Amino acid sequence: MGIAFSVNQWDRVRDAYGAWWADRLDRPILPAAIENRDPGRICPAAPVLSQATCADLSIPAEALIDRLDYELSKLSFVGDAYPLISFDSFGPGLAAAFLGARLDNSTGRVWFHPDKLVPVSELHPAYNPDNIWLQRIRDIYRPCSTSS
Repeated sequence: MGIAFSVNQWDRVRDAYGAWWADRLDRPILPAAIENRDPGRICPAAPVLSQATCADLSIPAEALIDRLDYELSKLSFVGDAYPLISFDSFGPGLAAAFLGARLDNSTGRVWFHPDKLVPVSELHPAYNPDNIWLQRIRDIYRPCSTSS
């Protein structure tokens, strides 16, 4: 069955958010997603992406995407809602992991730890295209952003 969200819905939602940001909307943004649809298939074995599961690199990105699709397929998007995947499951300090901090989710929540503590003046952030967490986000995000 797939995710129930049409091009017409996206046009309407995009217009509403644009008007809101431009202070031209005479109402608040009201997004609501209601779990009321049968996805029409068996629930995939992969877990839901969460802070507890985000560091398990043994779960293929494709399996996580399939589960995300399944979960979104259970929803009806009403008002100003749209299908949304939030990467907050990797924690609010994900940029720290991109820059080399250790991502630790051993408690079921994500924390970040530097290799060593240094004064801010001694921090020299550098882009590393091979960073494991940057690659993981890319592996999950890219197929999701190009699917129809």
